[in-house]
Amino acid sequence: MKISIALCTYNGARFLPEQLASIASQTRPPDELIVCDDRSQDDTVDIIRRFAKTVGFPVSLHVNDENLGSFQNFGKAIGLCEGDLIALCDQDDVWLPEKLTRIASEFETNPKLGLLFTDAAVVDAQRKPLGFGIFTFFKFTEAERRAILQGRGFYALLRRNVVTGATAAFRSEWRHLVLPIERNSFLAHDGWIALLISAVAPIAFLDEPLIEYRQHDSQIQGIRINERKADSAGAYETHVQQLGSIRERLVRVAAPPEDLPNKIKWLDSQIRHVQTRINIPRNKIKRLPSIMKELFSGRYHRYSNGFYSAVRDLISRGNNRRHH
Repeated sequence: MKISIALCTYNGARFLPEQLASIASQTRPPDELIVCDDRSQDDTVDIIRRFAKTVGFPVSLHVNDENLGSFQNFGKAIGLCEGDLIALCDQDDVWLPEKLTRIASEFETNPKLGLLFTDAAVVDAQRKPLGFGIFTFFKFTEAERRAILQGRGFYALLRRNVVTGATAAFRSEWRHLVLPIERNSFLAHDGWIALLISAVAPIAFLDEPLIEYRQHDSQIQGIRINERKADSAGAYETHVQQLGSIRERLVRVAAPPEDLPNKIKWLDSQIRHVQTRINIPRNKIKRLPSIMKELFSGRYHRYSNGFYSAVRDLISRGNNRRHH
């Protein structure tokens, strides 16, 4: 089983050397490192070139002709990978030495496994532990864990993404399904990849930190960014558009699993739920029937945060509200 690492860089010279050193120190080295640089203006490209001369595995550097942005840059890197497994990699983290060994073991043990993600220790810019992991920070619940363990990962991820891309790896056989990654993605590249793969293959998680997930002021993604994302203007509309695109991909899957039609029904149900929340009247009295209908249907609990979301919709102004 060959493992490719898809690393995306952009002005990463400050932290990149530590990340590259952690890749070189893996107890199970990668079979290739694919680096797509999004036109960095610092020493990033030179750091990668120097690194490539010091390691025993191939390092393939691709400097984009134009700035693609984070999501499309990951899509390009994924498309260039030739391994059986593709491990996503951020430029500013640090991998623990056993990361690739543990990931490979899980995929070898379960030949049907489509995607694996892990916990991560959250650290500050100087790699000082902040005392919690991303599973704790994002409140990865027992119900969500149980759903994934029981083969119902798609339904858990449909409600919200719990997969952090920097910890994830997936089988390259599903690359055709996830590419191209949509621009302006509500789910970001990791949520997009995880939701699509979970519809056609089992997913799993390791309840142990295999990377140090660095938080700093200049990062593109991170826990602070993720907190704000759902409050951005137009988030509902973007989410509906993306769910529709995911549906289009799933109905075209060749040799679909037996339960895929039911998953598509759930996807349709969530699309109706989000559209209903988009169209809730501004007048609080007029919006009550729509909210009550969604509550009684169970969709607030399946796709949002239950009564909490319903109350937010009832007291908010009716547009551009937080989705969850």
